[in-house]
Amino acid sequence: MLKGMTDTNLDRDHMASILEVAAGGNAEPYDPASKPSPHTTPLARFSSKRPLVPTDAEPELRAFAEARCEIDQIDIAFPFQLAKTESAVAALCATGGKPRERSTVVRIYSLDLPEPERGYPRYISVPVRMSSGSLGEHILLDDTRKTLYVGNGSQIQSFVYAFDGIDQKDTGEFKSGHGTAPMRNIFNAAGYGGAMTTIRDGSRLLRSGKKGLAVWNMEPGKLPLPGSKDVAAPRQMITSPAMTGISVWTEHPSEPLQRIAAYDHRYGATLVTFQTQQIVTRYVGHGGFIRDIQTSADDANTFITAAEDGAVRMYDVRLPTPVLAIYHRDEPIRAALYQHIHQQPFVILGGTKSEQVKVWDVRAKLPLYELSTGNNQVNALAWDEPRQTLYAATECCYKDRNGYRIGYRAAQFPDSGEDDRRTWPEQAYHSETSFGYPLDSCDQRLYRYTFKEDADVTVLPSYGPS
Repeated sequence: MLKGMTDTNLDRDHMASILEVAAGGNAEPYDPASKPSPHTTPLARFSSKRPLVPTDAEPELRAFAEARCEIDQIDIAFPFQLAKTESAVAALCATGGKPRERSTVVRIYSLDLPEPERGYPRYISVPVRMSSGSLGEHILLDDTRKTLYVGNGSQIQSFVYAFDGIDQKDTGEFKSGHGTAPMRNIFNAAGYGGAMTTIRDGSRLLRSGKKGLAVWNMEPGKLPLPGSKDVAAPRQMITSPAMTGISVWTEHPSEPLQRIAAYDHRYGATLVTFQTQQIVTRYVGHGGFIRDIQTSADDANTFITAAEDGAVRMYDVRLPTPVLAIYHRDEPIRAALYQHIHQQPFVILGGTKSEQVKVWDVRAKLPLYELSTGNNQVNALAWDEPRQTLYAATECCYKDRNGYRIGYRAAQFPDSGEDDRRTWPEQAYHSETSFGYPLDSCDQRLYRYTFKEDADVTVLPSYGPS
């Protein structure tokens, strides 16, 4: 436990603790003396009021609390979402620069296989051709059946993914057939274009939409043959209002047949149950649409929401009002995580206008530090607990609709010479001296922050193309 903290059980007294973050970029230059450890990455800026880490803290807790991490990047197409299981993390992306040329691709990265020498995870690249030429909008990974689901407004496609048979000497891309995971089935989801989930060990696929909730039976013999062009219709359609128009949901932290859900037509979250198709609890306090809902495996009664009103709110599932609210500037928050490191709770949120990953200590109710994303906004986050690794899918906003960069000027580094041709976005939230290592992405990137007690601080992302 960090110094100065007590286990207050998140102040469960119906009163929300409101924490304000001052607006405005980081004007003050990076101070190397602010690093709590020689193993702290230079791409972290610490809060002046952060709690200290006791000398007897567990190595994993110390590494995370002091931002001892190695950071690398994977250049990807435009990222929409991340999905994670125990063995893989997947990124839903749009390829192509011009809008009419864009198509959907999903990269599935293995978390188990040894990585090639270049240090990137091995992956499967899955091109997806949706109906009507539209892009995929939702992804779901089912680790039980090793199935990827990709959905748009009217259709779901499923793909079987497997990393077996990879040549450990190859470049990392899965080579099988045409080099992609084979398609298994196509599902008719007209009227069911919202959130997806599976229950009963993957034997049922569920998707919400404007018509209600559609259910598909995934048991053997209940679907068309794999690879068939026949479209699988829902086996059951539920018209309950509680199940209609759900845009994002997550499993209750201790009740597998309940979901904490947010809707595409109203603010706020609800607790719904599949057994009765009814709303159990309504959660209030939001001033914008919810974009992400997360829980922690180490907390049976708590969840957080990230919303367009610039706040991350924490709720006890048994109470309708938040027990904690973090207001992070006037910017939409699209992604947040609630994680425990050796029983210590943290909130990790992704900034859009503020172009950063921010870490908050829940018990102390204080910000710890921010991590650079190279002037990119954060669209999605994922946490790999066994490997203590954070993934951030980030978008470069300094490009036009055709993929050409805009609004750049000559970079102003203290040690730059006449031959330094690096550039910097004029409207970037951070300056060139905000961190101990200058970084501009100038492209879409999947950043990976690997926390280690003895992290090598020289493992850093490359500067983007200038």
